[in-house]
Amino acid sequence: MEHSIFETMKITQNGIEVPFVHWQRMKRGGTILGINVPDYLEWINNLEEYLLGIHLQPPHALRVSLTQAKKDSSTKLHSPKWSFSVRQIPYSEEQYQEGVGIIFLEKLRQDSISLTYIKSPDYPDNQSALLNMKDRGAFEGIWINQRGELVEGTKSNIFFVQNGTLYTPSLTSGCLAGTRRGIVIDLAHKLNIPLQERDVYPMELLEAEEVFLTNALMGIMPVTQAENRQIRASVMDGITQALIKAYKVI
Repeated sequence: MEHSIFETMKITQNGIEVPFVHWQRMKRGGTILGINVPDYLEWINNLEEYLLGIHLQPPHALRVSLTQAKKDSSTKLHSPKWSFSVRQIPYSEEQYQEGVGIIFLEKLRQDSISLTYIKSPDYPDNQSALLNMKDRGAFEGIWINQRGELVEGTKSNIFFVQNGTLYTPSLTSGCLAGTRRGIVIDLAHKLNIPLQERDVYPMELLEAEEVFLTNALMGIMPVTQAENRQIRASVMDGITQALIKAYKVI
């Protein structure tokens, strides 16, 4: 039986963004799935060697996957197989300036699925969620778990602001420990922005003053519509914009 893990990274003129953070998460995922992730030096050398042969102007996205299987009737592991791919980053300047729209997905996220905590294609795909988003004209769809709690988007983590405090679903909701989620949490502490990681619910987000999404390629994306509610403050001079300014200089 094979298992796979992957990381998607942003490549800029300065190289790979926060590569060590991505390696750490891949290492944790490898431990869970029994994949022998190389040490950091070997890992980064393989990525940089691949990028030398790429003729695509940054910024762009790099996806690296490691796949490994145990031998039959043995605990000995094969060496992991590497695969790479690159693509353009799909987000526009207009989206950052005007904000994007999100919906709550109709299908609930299943509880107690350990693969939701790591980057693995072994987790069932988001095809039904993507169709739901397309049918409703949304940029992103937000999962809700069986306890009625917000989890994450199909490709992002979610944050919102209420009364000067920043909120994001805790990892116990089943959300991925996103690399930019962690960076935003660190930035909030540095900027003395009150932050709570806890169980959060859809109505809280709908009543929020600001909402934004994070992932490795988009960074911080303001949300200006949640379901049918307008949230214009996300693109004004508030906590979202303070975090965006701080994020740009990390």
